[in-house]
Amino acid sequence: MGQALKNDLGYHRIYVCGRKAYDNELAMYRHEGVSRSLSCVAEPVFDAHPKIAYRIEHNGTTRWVTDLVDVVRLRAHAPDAHVAIVPVLR
Repeated sequence: MGQALKNDLGYHRIYVCGRKAYDNELAMYRHEGVSRSLSCVAEPVFDAHPKIAYRIEHNGTTRWVTDLVDVVRLRAHAPDAHVAIVPVLR
């Protein structure tokens, strides 16, 4: 689904490994190594080169966004959600 979103709507990706986020695959491999990068996931985002990402944890799920408007909307619907600001490494 992430690939379809990227191609159809112009989405970009950040690569998430645990509690860290990376701008591209090369940065992910450089910081995490090839073996650890197998457990990383690509998250579709609107920003081409985001500097920060927001990790939102609620009801046992984790969502990654790069737009503060998304954070505000999610917090309005779920005030008990935990939001963490994570730098996107390059």
